[in-house]
Amino acid sequence: MWGIRLRRENIQVGNEYTMQKFFADDGGNPYFVGELFCVSKDLISNSQRDYFNENEVRSNFEAQVIQYCGELSVIYKIRQHFLIQFLIFMI
Repeated sequence: MWGIRLRRENIQVGNEYTMQKFFADDGGNPYFVGELFCVSKDLISNSQRDYFNENEVRSNFEAQVIQYCGELSVIYKIRQHFLIQFLIFMI
């Protein structure tokens, strides 16, 4: 298992790739493991349960998630930097 998953009322929305669009690079989401529980009654999953219906609450939700994933990306990039430095040191 990898990536951050979306859940609404304990039902998964989307799959392990759903949160990828909120990260600046492709390596961000797979680096983390967890679940993001959406508790707003106005976030309603679509009939396929692959994402939420479009409305103002979803737009606000996405803006907040983009900001949060940006903060998580800092952790990911710091880890990459130290890994590269370690590999250079080992050579």
